[in-house]
Amino acid sequence: MRAGLRAAGLDFMQLYEKTDGKWKLNEEVRPSGVLAVTPMDLSDQIDAELAADHLFLSDRGALAGAASIDARHTLVAGMVLPRDYFSAIERVRHGISFYRRFGVIRDVSRTYVLLLVTVLFLLLVGGAAWASAALAKGSRDHCSVWKRPWRVWRRAICAVGSSRAVRVRSALWARRSTS
Repeated sequence: MRAGLRAAGLDFMQLYEKTDGKWKLNEEVRPSGVLAVTPMDLSDQIDAELAADHLFLSDRGALAGAASIDARHTLVAGMVLPRDYFSAIERVRHGISFYRRFGVIRDVSRTYVLLLVTVLFLLLVGGAAWASAALAKGSRDHCSVWKRPWRVWRRAICAVGSSRAVRVRSALWARRSTS
């Protein structure tokens, strides 16, 4: 029987007996090579599961099936799972239902983000067009604030190696001190 449990992938098989109106764990068998520190006692859940679908989804960490042998005996076989396994599945199920309910908001958010990106793109293109127009207008004007530093540098570069180099440097220094 132990080898059969291992081959079937089951972690326990239990025999319960009903005495004085209550179920009591009579015997438990584990697969060969499996040590059980404490038995998985599902006696308080047997009546409810036998009345329903004979399937245990226990908060004690058991996924098991129950079968009545006779009025006084029930056989339970199943797998041991982490104690919070079914509550974690319920949280995932709740999250999925929450996501489905707010599918409309997801679609609206997607539209909002696309609209926001489009407006931002148009603002950047418009700002770049305005800045290039302002710079182009300033390059035609001889007194432009944009053009003035370039004229000073052009004079300085042309004057390198000539006798005017000293005068250009002094002219630059004079402009900085008056600004």
